[in-house]
Amino acid sequence: MKLAEHGANVMVHYNSRKEGAVETCKAIRSAGYSCEGILQCDFRSPKAIDDMFTTVDARWGGELDILVNNAGIVSKLAIEDENDDLSVWHETMAVNLHAPVQLSRLAHQRMKRKGDGVIVMNSSIHGAISVEWMIAYAASKAALDQVTRGLSSEWAADGVRINSVAPGVVPVERTEAVLNSPKSQELWLPHLPVGRMGAVDDIAEAVAYICSAKWMSGSILTVDGGMTARANMPFRPRPIPSLSQDGPSASLNISSQILFDDLRQNM
Repeated sequence: MKLAEHGANVMVHYNSRKEGAVETCKAIRSAGYSCEGILQCDFRSPKAIDDMFTTVDARWGGELDILVNNAGIVSKLAIEDENDDLSVWHETMAVNLHAPVQLSRLAHQRMKRKGDGVIVMNSSIHGAISVEWMIAYAASKAALDQVTRGLSSEWAADGVRINSVAPGVVPVERTEAVLNSPKSQELWLPHLPVGRMGAVDDIAEAVAYICSAKWMSGSILTVDGGMTARANMPFRPRPIPSLSQDGPSASLNISSQILFDDLRQNM
């Protein structure tokens, strides 16, 4: 929707949830913007991706200005619990890494003909930090960030810019019931300096900015409410200034000082 608001004629991709793609396209058109249509494609299949671009060429005559690689899957599984054939690992890499590379390559072939184009990867803060049970997902996003950096150099001479947006905690359709629960809010909000979880529109605004920023390429734009900027340490109370003849000083009150002493002893 956000790119359509800025004048783009968009195509909406889906794999299994056709109704969601139809609703999105209808919403774009109802708002007075342009949606060319919807496209079905299983990104686990390289042939299906090639066939999808054949359809895109038929509709747009081989012209393409923007590609947003937004599809992805989240796998939460310990490596030791994987199947012997590492099926979850391979599926995660197929959708989160191999498909964006193939899609970007096909888009680049069309963009370089006119010497202009922009590609946006949907990465994650998990590309830069790690947590338990999400190694496949984190590895796929870290690799995608490196693909972004490398391709930005390779394709710069063709006029094609490529960047990644790395969202933090953002409730979406499949996760909003859990993340918006009181228990999740209590768990997550202390780690979000801005005081709230992200919204889909926050990420859409970032993507629109990337598409418009003509001198931006090879960057990973983190949009996480400040979460990864802060060290993973206990919350520290604000020092209470004490007045002296020389003015305010940054001395701590006794309770804060005791807290810091306890922290130092346990670090």
